Amino acid sequence: MKKLILISLTIFMLFSCEQKSKIEIIPNYNSEYIEVSDYAKFTQNLIPEETKKQMAEEVKAIFSNVSNTKESEPDLHLYQLFIDENGEVAKIEVPVNVDNLVNEKLTSSITNWKFGKYALDGKAKKYRMNLTIMNVTYPDGKKFVNIIGNDGDLIDEKVFFISAEQMPEPIGGMYAIQAGIKYPEIAKRAGIQGRVFVKAFIDSSGIVVKAEVIKGIGAGCDETAMEAVKNVKFIPGKQRGKSVNTQVTVPILFKLQ
Repeated sequence: MKKLILISLTIFMLFSCEQKSKIEIIPNYNSEYIEVSDYAKFTQNLIPEETKKQMAEEVKAIFSNVSNTKESEPDLHLYQLFIDENGEVAKIEVPVNVDNLVNEKLTSSITNWKFGKYALDGKAKKYRMNLTIMNVTYPDGKKFVNIIGNDGDLIDEKVFFISAEQMPEPIGGMYAIQAGIKYPEIAKRAGIQGRVFVKAFIDSSGIVVKAEVIKGIGAGCDETAMEAVKNVKFIPGKQRGKSVNTQVTVPILFKLQ
């Protein structure tokens, strides 16, 4: 009896070991590939203009004959791209519960997209990037397809948030900007007054990296307003507690006393 129990126990242990040996251990690629910040993606041109154009054309073509059954609700395809030191897509983490045929076409296109090289401490590094491809079909049949980068940053907006949970504010308030305004003499003589609207692109450290006038009044006021905005540092915008790149429109008032 003891001999039979011993044989049975041995067989059970061998079977258990065989079963355990079949368990697949998945590599942790997140430790091998660095997650790049929005700022690094923008400043190091990790999504070159040529690639953006290719992405837009190919994704639009893929979805041209694909209808979204949930009208007015986005059909989202979320991917994580693992990119090597040369900017080539080495691995793709694909989404679940999506149309397999569409997913196959998308991943086939993604593998051919060429990204920029990410440099850290003077060396090219492997990095990872989140990518969301969105397809919306409206009730009138019109379609909208867009590609969104990390944390909801629109690629065609240079990865600067249009809105964030906490929008940036100029340090010192609007007074700090207005204090830097010198009314142009030509505008004074012409009696020109009004508001100049400046779009400011503010990075995650609060620095205005770019400014452009979206509505002006001329006579030197537009240039003066833009320079005043660029010379002020902001409290950066935040999303989920993290400082992010944002874009805001700042109204600058020109009023004669």
